[in-house]
Amino acid sequence: MRKEAHPSDLEFTALISSKICHDIIGPISAIHNGLEMISDDAAAPNACTFGVLRKVSQQLTARLQFMRLAYGASGLNDTPVELSTIKKLISDFFNDGNKHQVTWSGTSTDTLPRIQSKLLLNLLVCAITSIPRGGNIVININEVKNFPNFALTCSGEIIQSPKYLHSFIENANFTEIDAFSIQAYYTLRLANEGGSRVSIKHQPNSIRITTISN
Repeated sequence: MRKEAHPSDLEFTALISSKICHDIIGPISAIHNGLEMISDDAAAPNACTFGVLRKVSQQLTARLQFMRLAYGASGLNDTPVELSTIKKLISDFFNDGNKHQVTWSGTSTDTLPRIQSKLLLNLLVCAITSIPRGGNIVININEVKNFPNFALTCSGEIIQSPKYLHSFIENANFTEIDAFSIQAYYTLRLANEGGSRVSIKHQPNSIRITTISN
């Protein structure tokens, strides 16, 4: 993959597709393995097996619904998204024994423009990388002149700069865009398209990712 700051449309599509496949292959494989165990077992499947399959399928559904808004074309029209819908997507996405917890400290709006909804979900994915051993992410939405500004405060046992996001903010022209860094690149593209800029602030016991209007 070339190292320019802006990949071609084909490269961008390939990289995002690779990321999505990577994120869902785990639960898909788990479901496949579970079904194989059922088909190979001469005895009747037990309730535990079906319970595991049910849980994994719910996790996969939650991921796909989250990704549909975060990465899909459904997030490109002008119809606002109810904040309650966004909260449910996030809650379901993290409701699988995930080591990362999300809480809300305050919101000043009931809906978000589609582009801002996509931005928030992608900022959250970036924020996860700042607390690799797990922790808490507190989301605050402050609407200024009808424009939503986001603040995500990340705290945990280990705190680090959100992977690749800081590099793109500081020096985008020298950050290689590949299957690992495409998430950060896409997030900043969304911010730019939506009229926001992203900043990262290191605090004594946390990292704060914020957006403000350009």
